[in-house]
Amino acid sequence: MTQRHITIIAQQGPYANSAGQDALDFAMAMANFGQHVNLVFMHDGVFQLLANQHAESIFRKDFTKCFAALTYYDIEPIYVCQRSLAARNVSPNDLIVGVETLDEVGMQALFKTPQHLVTF
Repeated sequence: MTQRHITIIAQQGPYANSAGQDALDFAMAMANFGQHVNLVFMHDGVFQLLANQHAESIFRKDFTKCFAALTYYDIEPIYVCQRSLAARNVSPNDLIVGVETLDEVGMQALFKTPQHLVTF
């Protein structure tokens, strides 16, 4: 199988629908099949990475625990849009995993490299 370069963009909040869980599942599945995966959080997707979420209070499964496993799938670093964090008053220190923040130039460069770009 030929290795592909896939960039996955998570841009929706964590529990409004299944997009957050779907993005995470897709990233791990592609990495499990030997594909090179970049995982990017932007817009409301940055809220997926916030610590101390209580999904059970809204009867949802807390999928954020899976973020710790991403290093085992060689999905690192995790990229986050700096502008999205600032617009939502979120600091990288508020997140459950270490991230690499990207400014506009960094985001544009990241989006030029993949063979496939998938948005959730």
